[in-house]
Amino acid sequence: MRLHHWTHPRKEIEFNLNDGTARIFELSEDRSENSICPGYSASERRAFGGREHFAVYKLNSDIIFNAGKKSWNLSDDAVEVEHTRPYPFFSRFSVKVSGETEYSITYCHFGRLLYMCLDPTYDKLEQDADFFLEFVAENGSSKEWLSHVASQWRSASST
Repeated sequence: MRLHHWTHPRKEIEFNLNDGTARIFELSEDRSENSICPGYSASERRAFGGREHFAVYKLNSDIIFNAGKKSWNLSDDAVEVEHTRPYPFFSRFSVKVSGETEYSITYCHFGRLLYMCLDPTYDKLEQDADFFLEFVAENGSSKEWLSHVASQWRSASST
């Protein structure tokens, strides 16, 4: 499925639901501001391991989150996403279903944290761009956000 890149308007991500891999495609120009979004994709490198790919997208009337080939319906009240920073340079993201952790990743963000500290104009908008998983955790359980993207995004199944 073809999704928008989380931070780059001249890139799209081909996210493979079967194996959880992703390929980046360079666009010749920025996407039109009027292009209707099916969802977004980003990746993080595990603190002690390889790169993992993530996606949040609309599928029919549901908002789905993928971590690799695992997926969860964020519209399901039993699904909870959480993001914490247990250590200054590390973040932990997890997906829980009915209180049980089904997925967790710890990732390092030394460069982003350094940039946050050095840039006096760094704000919430830049933080959202830098931390895709944190954004998903902050919004993935919000009925207002889920309703908004369900009404504004197009279904990825039509791509």
